[in-house]
Amino acid sequence: MLKEDFDRIEKGLLDPTTPKPLWESRNSYKEFPLSVFRNHYFQELRKRKESSFWRHKMKLVARKEHLAEVDKLYDEWLWNDIDGDELVKKWNENLEVNTKEENKKANSDLNRVHNKQEFWRSRSRN
Repeated sequence: MLKEDFDRIEKGLLDPTTPKPLWESRNSYKEFPLSVFRNHYFQELRKRKESSFWRHKMKLVARKEHLAEVDKLYDEWLWNDIDGDELVKKWNENLEVNTKEENKKANSDLNRVHNKQEFWRSRSRN
């Protein structure tokens, strides 16, 4: 009944701003002491005010758990599809190839600079 009365309060049909007038309005409420009724009244009030916050909080927690599960399943799928050792070997091979190419380029650049220096030195001697 308390929930029904709160629905009426929200619709504007009832106007108790404190629990005491609501407690006095029904004999079924008077079966309980005012302190007990007051606790239930404020519990229902808190529930109605805070429900949207807790719903939002539950969605955030659920989203976080879902993303963690998706990441875990993706990692399992990825490592089951490709052998981890094979992947590491390919990565190391690519690093070695890139390092060799960079060394060749650096050597060719040094040779080019050295050749230019020799050219100009020989020109200045003549």
